[in-house]
Amino acid sequence: MRGLTILCFWNLSLTVACDRAPREPTGPAPSPTPHSTSTEDAEPSTGNGGDEESDAEAEDLACVVPLVEPPPPDVAPVDDCPEDPDGRPEMPPGKVTFPEAPEAPELEVELALTQSHQTHGLMYRPTLADQEGMLFSWNAEQTRSFWMRNTCLALDMLFVQADGTISKILENVPPMNTTPRRSDPCAVAHVLEVRAGWTRTYGVKPGQKMLVAGPDN
Repeated sequence: MRGLTILCFWNLSLTVACDRAPREPTGPAPSPTPHSTSTEDAEPSTGNGGDEESDAEAEDLACVVPLVEPPPPDVAPVDDCPEDPDGRPEMPPGKVTFPEAPEAPELEVELALTQSHQTHGLMYRPTLADQEGMLFSWNAEQTRSFWMRNTCLALDMLFVQADGTISKILENVPPMNTTPRRSDPCAVAHVLEVRAGWTRTYGVKPGQKMLVAGPDN
């Protein structure tokens, strides 16, 4: 794909073979991302031990934070989204599916593969359809921080482990704020952004798997 200097291979287990150091947004560098204080301090579920099968389940669920009940209140996007002063960077396309949520549509996502992509994120974007999203990825798992500076949309944010397990979902994150939103207590390698309310609408939950096909698959 034109403009791509880093080629990544994405298989169905979400192993990303990109040599890209994980970085958190720093200073005023903006990136769209949410956090719900009621999930921030939630304890991860660890499953039950006893035999090989339950031990494997416990390992898979080593950091899965349940959805908040009741969900955070609905949040509207910004009515008058400002123009992007520098223009959106071109990002390669990918596809994301949720095999354990059969009602969820296949997503056409922008793949934020470089620091420039990740810094810009969904800033200044006025709309996001049900079939659209943005996927941030790194080559190592760690806790991630995002904020919503210059982001006109309200978002759901899915924090995803390297094997595709959804660890945590932050819902109905309001636009245009700089409060850090974190994946705590979970270390993750991927963050998917979709429109606010999308995950509840289509039955996508922590503990389910997310599958990704990249630009060359």
